[in-house]
Amino acid sequence: MVKLERPVRLLTLAALLYDARAHGESGGDLVSFGWFETRDLLGALDWLRTRGFHKFGCVGVSQGGGTIALAAAKLHGVRWVVLESVYPTLSNAIDRRFRRTFGLPGWFAAALMVPLAEWRIGINAGTISPRDAIARLSCPVLVMSGDHDEHTRPEDAREVFEHASEPKSFWLVPGAAHVDLYGYAKHDYEVRLLEFIAKANPTPPQ
Repeated sequence: MVKLERPVRLLTLAALLYDARAHGESGGDLVSFGWFETRDLLGALDWLRTRGFHKFGCVGVSQGGGTIALAAAKLHGVRWVVLESVYPTLSNAIDRRFRRTFGLPGWFAAALMVPLAEWRIGINAGTISPRDAIARLSCPVLVMSGDHDEHTRPEDAREVFEHASEPKSFWLVPGAAHVDLYGYAKHDYEVRLLEFIAKANPTPPQ
């Protein structure tokens, strides 16, 4: 039982979890850092519409969150969004991972990896920027990240948050690293998420 700081009306939610391309049981062998994965997200929403669902919320972690941000302008009917551990730009993501793995600055990796990535996915790396795309979200957004995350550092998550439109909320989870926020703060996570969703779905006037 989750004890909330203040009463929240009962919400009935259905959840769809799907494997993006080149993940899990889905086909494909090309990962595009969220760019082409937006088609998977939009396809999932269309599939739900055919089954009578028309009000949505989206939760995305790491690349999944980047996918949501990159699809922001096309997320019709989405009433709230939760983004966890989302990189601001592709260049930033490469830099952080290269520094963490090899202890070398990201510009060195970028000189090698960015041209290869651009060649494989067929687009300019500068286009892949959740930071810039998030401003086109027209619903409340909750941005979360761990204060021990070396893949998406706190200042990176804050950069994404600062580019989002109001209403928005930010939560830096003490002790958490990359994509383990719930494991580090289960109770607080549940409380914050439920309160955020309830606030984004106000009770209609009687």
